[in-house]
Amino acid sequence: FSDDLSFRVAFMTETRDGLDYNTTTGNEGDNLDNLNARLKLRWEPSPDLNIVWTLNGGSIDQLGNGSQMVIDKPRFAAGWKVFDPAYNANEDYVTHKDFDDFTKRDFYDTTLFAEYDVFDGTITAVANYAQFEELVFLDADFGPMPVLKLDNNEEYEQYSLELRFTSAPGKFEYVFGIYGLHNTVDATYDYSSFITVDEALEISGAGELILCDNIPDEDAFYACREQTLNNEAAGQIAGNLINARQQLEGVSPIESSNRVFAQESDSLAAFGQFQWEFTDSLSVTIGGRASYEEKSMAVQHVLFNHRTGQ
Repeated sequence: FSDDLSFRVAFMTETRDGLDYNTTTGNEGDNLDNLNARLKLRWEPSPDLNIVWTLNGGSIDQLGNGSQMVIDKPRFAAGWKVFDPAYNANEDYVTHKDFDDFTKRDFYDTTLFAEYDVFDGTITAVANYAQFEELVFLDADFGPMPVLKLDNNEEYEQYSLELRFTSAPGKFEYVFGIYGLHNTVDATYDYSSFITVDEALEISGAGELILCDNIPDEDAFYACREQTLNNEAAGQIAGNLINARQQLEGVSPIESSNRVFAQESDSLAAFGQFQWEFTDSLSVTIGGRASYEEKSMAVQHVLFNHRTGQ
């Protein structure tokens, strides 16, 4: 605007098309949509006073996370093909998930910086506020059958303030000040299971594998495991039964694991440094910092069965 007032604006966008294709939902995945922006304003109302205000913000949106199943066993594959006949476990940028993962992050911070020349020195004040929010929704089983989903949300917020006085250059120089910080973290980690324990045992063959563990002969033990994991007929039957139940009851959670995490922190510090230049080749510097921090945390973990209500 003028010699006393000026500003700068900058922004960046990044867009990427999906790198893989989900045959179950019919959507592309692992795409990206980023936006970052910055505004900086400088004001010098007098030769002794300088004020700078900065604002940063941005967002990251991603559909899909680029993960796919690349190794499986015929029993699993047969069960999952009930839900998506195109399912295969190859590293071919083709996924088969019953819903599209997504990640969303929003963040911004603002800083006010002020310097004032007074008393043969400079008073500096720096105030900052920052916030970050993340939402993550993940198909945790990586397959077309509704089995396990993760919902992870996190929020972070902080305030900080620093005040300091810096002496003018000379034989004896010093700086001292205080700094305060307050921040909070709130997060939820929720897992939902959409099949029963018995259905999980059938689709995976885990119950039969326990019987294989009791076989003393090593060759017979491995043969039992391979026969169980390669049993496509058992996997297909389990997949059909799970699909029929979910069609009848609807795709709703059987069990959930809900974890809540909350943390709050307050810290305060005082600092100082003194430098005395005796000669051009000899100087002594003494500095110190004292700090105090108080932190509180709360964690709650609830396991809930939607069928029993407990």
